[in-house]
Amino acid sequence: MTTIILPVDFSEASLNAVTYAAEMSCQRVVDRIILLHTAEVTAYDNISQVGWGELITEEQERATALLAERGKALITGCPKSVKIQTTTSEMPFLRAVHQLISDVDAGLVVVGVEAGAEDGTVGERVIGLARTSAVPVLVVPRGCKYIRAREAVVLARPGQDVAGLVDEDWIRAEFGITTFSVHSVSGGDPIKGVLEHAEAAHAQLIVALPGPRSLFYRLTHRDLRKALAQNTKFPVLLLK
Repeated sequence: MTTIILPVDFSEASLNAVTYAAEMSCQRVVDRIILLHTAEVTAYDNISQVGWGELITEEQERATALLAERGKALITGCPKSVKIQTTTSEMPFLRAVHQLISDVDAGLVVVGVEAGAEDGTVGERVIGLARTSAVPVLVVPRGCKYIRAREAVVLARPGQDVAGLVDEDWIRAEFGITTFSVHSVSGGDPIKGVLEHAEAAHAQLIVALPGPRSLFYRLTHRDLRKALAQNTKFPVLLLK
């Protein structure tokens, strides 16, 4: 993951993700972190038509200034070898992320999410991003703090063979994982079961299988909010 893209909407969750990425870069081989802000995740929809042009310009200037502040926070927390960049886009969120992934040959997208996210924030788009991203997406809950990973839990259907579906060598190299366990997702409250298993396994990372095999790809909007509300501790790696 020599280059990480970190979408920012200036929420507490995205601030936490910035801190998480900085601390992660101290342990992993990261050359560059790019903070991305898009017009789609600002308060534009709440601006009246009166004085539209001036207000949009003010909002853009404010967003640029805030993004620069987040960049400074990253510079403080990251090793000197990590290059920090910021960029803004007026494209829709998913298109902007996809384009940046292609332009900079990114290896990972890190997204901060929280249970109480309002419509239009980055957290609301995490499933769409995970489904369409060309690279893995690391979902970092607002309450999640960076801990050097050693144990990972891989989610699977009952009886499913995950061999060949998870590139364990890549995860070991990128996240420092030494031990993997497989958890079969079942029961009336699968999210609770996953979190209890991760806790019991002393895991620092939950790994979701790619595509339609993944529990997280099948979550409804309501279930997604429930998952975010329950999971405040474990980052979730959505594979491709």
